[in-house]
Amino acid sequence: MLSHHLFFSVVIAFINGYSVKLATHIQNICTVVKLLAIAIITIGGIVRIAQGMSFDSSFVCFLLHREKVPHVLHVHMREVEKKRIKWKYMYVRERDRERDS
Repeated sequence: MLSHHLFFSVVIAFINGYSVKLATHIQNICTVVKLLAIAIITIGGIVRIAQGMSFDSSFVCFLLHREKVPHVLHVHMREVEKKRIKWKYMYVRERDRERDS
């Protein structure tokens, strides 16, 4: 996964160095795509509500139940902590490898 991030970072840096105008056009295209995605989600939600779907049968209601929120937050924080530990381990391993070289 890190290699994908590195690859895209290098591509973006190259595009920005090659032409700021091209980078601006790419950023504008990405912004339009994001806004279209938000519009599609919003329109889809409005259509579902118009079809009679209530908030009681939606995923949003699951997140809003008071007894479920602590569990959801606990699971999320556990995943965040796992990723933090993984990144710290990778950093220490890389640092030790550079020190040994």
